[in-house]
Amino acid sequence: MCSKQKKRFRFVNILSLSLSLFQGEYVAPERIENIFIQSRFVAQVFVYGNGYKVSNRIGFFSINYNILFSFVELYRSCYRS
Repeated sequence: MCSKQKKRFRFVNILSLSLSLFQGEYVAPERIENIFIQSRFVAQVFVYGNGYKVSNRIGFFSINYNILFSFVELYRSCYRS
């Protein structure tokens, strides 16, 4: 026997998908990721946090080693002379 159920959308609390900053404003993790990924030294970034718990925030960063090493070599040669 088949029971007919209406398909419905269920909205998740949008506030839980955002992080609370110390200033009291809310920001999405994607926005933080987009800011950090603009740096040439960052290859990948992942930010996770719980909107209800302030202490549960974490970020993972992957460094672009080629650019980092060229940057270090450039400034190392500047300070040697």
